[in-house]
Amino acid sequence: LTTYHPTTTDHLNAASIDVKAGSDVRGPDITLAQQEVFTVRGRVLDSRTRTQPLSATVQMARKDQMGTAPVRNANYDRASGSFEFRDVAPGEYYVVAISQFYPGSTGIAEVTANVSNNVENLVLNLRNGSTVRGQIKTEGTRSLTPQEFSGMRAILVSAALTVNVTGPAAIKADGSSAFENVFPGEYRVAIQNLPGNSYIKEARLGETNLLEKSVVIDTSTSLSFEFTVSRNGGQVSGRVLDQDSKPVGSIQVVLAPDQQREWRELLRTRVTDQSGKFSFQGIPPGDYKLFAWEDIDPFAFVDP
Repeated sequence: LTTYHPTTTDHLNAASIDVKAGSDVRGPDITLAQQEVFTVRGRVLDSRTRTQPLSATVQMARKDQMGTAPVRNANYDRASGSFEFRDVAPGEYYVVAISQFYPGSTGIAEVTANVSNNVENLVLNLRNGSTVRGQIKTEGTRSLTPQEFSGMRAILVSAALTVNVTGPAAIKADGSSAFENVFPGEYRVAIQNLPGNSYIKEARLGETNLLEKSVVIDTSTSLSFEFTVSRNGGQVSGRVLDQDSKPVGSIQVVLAPDQQREWRELLRTRVTDQSGKFSFQGIPPGDYKLFAWEDIDPFAFVDP
């Protein structure tokens, strides 16, 4: 099994090693962990034809490590539709399959596997997703222009799936949009590339306030997303200084809300200029924290 310092298979429990510039660190030992592992096998089927698709991507992710550990990919046998994961540690996993039925039509399937022994004959039935529409309006009399709408994108963020086939939805000149191929599941929603100092003041699907919780979408969902954009967002600006009060350029700054910080689409990032300055626009009312790191791995700031 993959083992992290000093002796854990969970990367969240790994101990850090402090290496300073020009130093030679000796002594950190890693004791390989011994753990019983299992095999997960199954088949992918096209629910329309009950035959295997010509191609498919099959992935697995442990539920308690979603978003913080890489997903695993299985080898797919197009002749039989079978797949296999080897050396799987005990735990509860999402197993997802995705296949392109034909241009513009994608099938997806998801099951949960509780691994405490070898898992055999797992079946992933591919199905098409549905279309969910949305409409954006502007608060007040100064509406968004067609040019501003054209630069925006609506996104659905899956709360569970290891892969998400629902691509960003373009916004039309009248503020309407449509999410295609939405697979049944739990989602959050966001709008990207809002102009100037704008932010999403309200977001609803029926009675569900999407700014506070996710929403479950299934094939019977007939409601549309409703968004209200305000042009009166807040602004946060400042400088990053070192211990000698000198400006630090090219440093990543992250603005994170105090609430719902696990919603990664709410995190905002900037890189300081040569004078250490940064600026955020279109900030919704609320409480936030600012973070800056002298050195950080890409996207490490999303790790809770």
